[in-house]
Amino acid sequence: MNSSRRSTTWPLPLLVLFLIPLLAVPLGADPGEVRSLGDHFTGEDHNPDSSPQHFTPLGSLTLFVASDKQHGRELWVTDGTAQGTSLVKDIYPGPLGSSPTHLTPFDGRVYFQAQDNSSGKELWSTDGTPEGTALVADLNPGANESGSPNYLAAAGDTLYFAATTLDEGTELWKLPAGGTPVMVEDLRPGPDSSAPFGLVAWGGSWVAFSAYTPDTGREFVISNGLSRTDIFDLEPGTSGSSPRLLVGEADRVIFAAHTTADGRELYGYYGLNETLCQLADAYPGSTGSDPREAVRIGGDVYFTGETTTGPRRLLRAASNCSGAFHVVHDGDSAGLTSYSGSILFEVDGDLWNTTGSGAATTASQLATPGIVGYYNGSGNVFFVPWNGLLWFQADGGVWSTDGTSGGTDWEYGCVGCPGTIDWLQAGADALYASIDNEFVGREPYRAPIAHFSLLKDIGRDIGNSVPSEFTTLGSHVLFPAYTDDEGRELLAWDGGSGPAELVEDLEPGDDDANPQRLMVAGSKLYYSASAPTVGFELRFLEDPSLGSTMVADLGGGVALGSLGDQLLFYADDADGVYQLWETTGLGATQLSSFPDGPSTGIYQADHAIAAGGQLYYTADDGVHGDELWTTDGISTDLVVDLEPGPAPGLWPYRSAHAGLLYFAGSDGTQDGLWRTDGTIQNTVLAAAMPGIPTMSIGPNLIFWGYTEATGYEPWITDGTFGNESQLVEVNPGVQHGLYIYGLDNWTVSDGKGYFQANNAATGVELWVTDGTPSGTSLLRDIAPGPLSSEPWYITPLPNGDVVFTAWSPGHGYELWRSNGTTSGTYRVTDLAPGPDSSFPSEPEVFGNWVVFSAWSGVAGREPWAYDWSGDPFLFGDGFETGDTSAW
Repeated sequence: MNSSRRSTTWPLPLLVLFLIPLLAVPLGADPGEVRSLGDHFTGEDHNPDSSPQHFTPLGSLTLFVASDKQHGRELWVTDGTAQGTSLVKDIYPGPLGSSPTHLTPFDGRVYFQAQDNSSGKELWSTDGTPEGTALVADLNPGANESGSPNYLAAAGDTLYFAATTLDEGTELWKLPAGGTPVMVEDLRPGPDSSAPFGLVAWGGSWVAFSAYTPDTGREFVISNGLSRTDIFDLEPGTSGSSPRLLVGEADRVIFAAHTTADGRELYGYYGLNETLCQLADAYPGSTGSDPREAVRIGGDVYFTGETTTGPRRLLRAASNCSGAFHVVHDGDSAGLTSYSGSILFEVDGDLWNTTGSGAATTASQLATPGIVGYYNGSGNVFFVPWNGLLWFQADGGVWSTDGTSGGTDWEYGCVGCPGTIDWLQAGADALYASIDNEFVGREPYRAPIAHFSLLKDIGRDIGNSVPSEFTTLGSHVLFPAYTDDEGRELLAWDGGSGPAELVEDLEPGDDDANPQRLMVAGSKLYYSASAPTVGFELRFLEDPSLGSTMVADLGGGVALGSLGDQLLFYADDADGVYQLWETTGLGATQLSSFPDGPSTGIYQADHAIAAGGQLYYTADDGVHGDELWTTDGISTDLVVDLEPGPAPGLWPYRSAHAGLLYFAGSDGTQDGLWRTDGTIQNTVLAAAMPGIPTMSIGPNLIFWGYTEATGYEPWITDGTFGNESQLVEVNPGVQHGLYIYGLDNWTVSDGKGYFQANNAATGVELWVTDGTPSGTSLLRDIAPGPLSSEPWYITPLPNGDVVFTAWSPGHGYELWRSNGTTSGTYRVTDLAPGPDSSFPSEPEVFGNWVVFSAWSGVAGREPWAYDWSGDPFLFGDGFETGDTSAW
C-alpha cells in the first residue's frame, strides 16, 4: 500500500566532523560522504504553488483554475494528460491573473466570473479553447467598474446570477440560452441593492434566493425570470428572516429562516400547490434549532440541528408540513449526502448511513476511515459522486462507498503527499484534486487508477527537479526528474563522480514525458511515459545509453508486478476496461477478459504483490466486486469471493510470507487476517481479528492486530489459526500503537524488523524487533518526550543497518541511520541546516550508495547520494551518536 502522507517531526545526535561536501567530489572520498548528483533544475525557488481549484467537466475536458508565475491565476484545461493540460487564455495579460470563479456549466459551455484589464470583473464563457473563450457582456462598463456576477445557477434554458450596475445596484439577472444577459427585476429600485445571494435552481426554470427590500428586510424570493417574482415575508416588518441554506429540487425549495417567535428553523416551499410552511420546530421557542445542512429523500428531509434535549444532531422531518420531527442520531453529524435511497453522513470521522422513514428511522455505522473535511469554496464537503459511487477524503487517502459497510473501501493514496487533499471533484474522465505535495507545492492531481498522480507541475518556476522512484538497473540508477530544457524525463546515474544524465527527451523540448511506475523485470526497466503520436504507454529499456522502446500501442499501460523476466501490467482493451497483460519486452499478450462495466477491471496497482511464484492483484469482474485474483503469467483466476456477491471483501493491506499471501479482509461476518496459496480450498483464516500484515522474521509473520481492549498493536503468528499472540503493547490501553500513516513504514534488515509506532509518552518513533516480546523495543526517542520523529522511508542496507528519514528539534526532517541499537542510531547529515528540513525521500540502495531526493536552500529538491560503506564514525568515542558513556 502507498501511504498517502509524508509528515514533519524529528531527533538529534551531533555528526559534525565528517559532514558534507555539497558539490560532487572524486570517488574514493571518506565513507559517509553525501554528494549532490546535479542541480538539474536550477535556481532557488522552492515549491511555488499553482493552487488549483474549481475542477469542472466540459464534455471530454476538465476545466480548472490555477496560477503560474507568468500568467497569474487563470483558467486551465486538461484532457487528463500532462501534455493535454494547458492555459486556456491569459484573460488578464501578465502575472496579475483574472482569478476566474463560479465556474458553471450551461448550454454546452462553462460560464464564470473573471477580471480583465479593461472591463473589471464580468461574465465570461468558454468552450475550453482560447478562441472560444470570450467576455459575455460588460454589465457595468469601465475598467474600474465591475458587474461582479456571482451565485450562478443554471435552471433549464436560463442561467441566473446576481450582478451589479451603477444605476440598479446588485440585482437578479438572467442569460437565456443563445441570448444576451438582462436584468430580471430591480427589486430595490434605484442604485441601492437587493443583493440576491444563495441562488438555487428548482422547478425546471425557476430560481430561489435571498434578497433585501426596504419593506420586508431580507426574505425568501422565487422567480421564473419572466412574469413572476414572489417575496415571502416570513418575519413581518423590515427586520427580515434572513434565509440561508437554500436547497433547490424539482418541485420544491428547502431553506432555513429566522423568526422572532421560533428562532431559526427549517422551511419548505412547494411549487405544485404554492405552499410555504415550517417543516419542524425542532427547538421550540425563540432559540431555534439553527439547521446547518439539509437533504431530502422521498418524503423526508434530513437536517442537522439542536434540540432542547441535546446538542447538534441528525434530525428528520416529514415534508408534509406536519411539523413533526425525529432524532435519527445523537452525534454531531456533518456532510449529509443523499445516495441510493439513503443518507450518508460523518460523525467524528466515522461513516454512517440511515434509511427508511417513520418514527423508527435509525442510523448505522458503516466504517471508521477517519473522514477528513476539505474546502471546496463553500465549506466542508465530504462526499463526491463519481463513477456510480460516493468518494471522500479520509486518513490514508481517498475512499469510496456504495452505501454499505462491505462496499466501503480505501481506493487511492498519494505518493509523497502529506495528506492535505482539497477540491476533490469529479472531472470529465477521473477524480481530480488539489494536493499539497512537500516536493512540488500544491498542484493538480488526477486519480483514474491506483493512486493520485501529479497531473502537471503548473506552478513550478526555477529550483526543483523533483526526482522520484529511484530504481536500480544493473550499473545505473534511474529516476524521473525535471530538467531546465527537457521537462520531466528519465535520468540515469552510473555511480561515478559526475551528475546524473538525461536518458532521452521523449517529449521534445520542455514538454513532460512524465515517466512513472518504474519496475524491473529480468534485465529490463519498465515504466509508463508519454511520447508524441502514441501518448501515454508502457516502455522498456536495457541500456540507458540506447533509450527506450514502447512495449505495445495499447492506449495506456501501468506496471503491476514481475515474475522473473516477465512483467505483468494492466492497460485498456478495446472497450476501455483495464485488463491484465504480460510482456517480456516488445509486444504484449492479454491475460484477462473482464467484461465492460461501470467499475470492472483492474484499478488498484499498488495492491499487487508476488508470493510463491504468483502475482496477486485486485480486480472486479462485475459479479464478485473487488476481490483477490492471481496469475502465474499464463492464466488468471479468481482466488476467492471472500464476501460472496458484489460486495468487496478485501482491505488494501497484504504481505508475502513463506510463499503464501497474507491479506486483510472480511467474509461478511468475520473481519480477519487471511492466507492463501492461490487456491480457494487453501484460502483460510489465519487470525480471527482485524489484521494488517507487515513483515516476516524467521518462520513468523508480524502483523498489526486489533482488539477492543488494546486497539491496533503488533502481533505475531506462524500462520496457523489460533497460534497468534500479541508481541508487545506499544501504547498501553485502548489507544492504537499503530500510527495510521505508518502502515507501510517497516522493513527487515539482518533478521531485525524496524517499524514506526506510536506511544503516548514518546510519540511516533522507530521501534525494532527480533520477533520476540523481549526483543521488541523503542529504538530511540529521537524527538524527546511526546514529540514525534515520525520515521519514514525505512530502508535496509547490505551490511544490516537501515537508513530512514526523521525529524529532530533544531534540524527538521533529515537522513538518519541505525544499526539496531540506541547508541548506533544517528543523524547522517543536515542538508537544510538548522530547523529547516531537507525531507529526504524514496531512498534506493545502489552499490555503496543510497540515492535519494532531498531539498536544500541552495539547489531546491534534487537527487543526492550517501556513501554508506565502511565505518561511519571518525572516532569511537560516541560523540556522533550522542552516547557519552565513553567520555
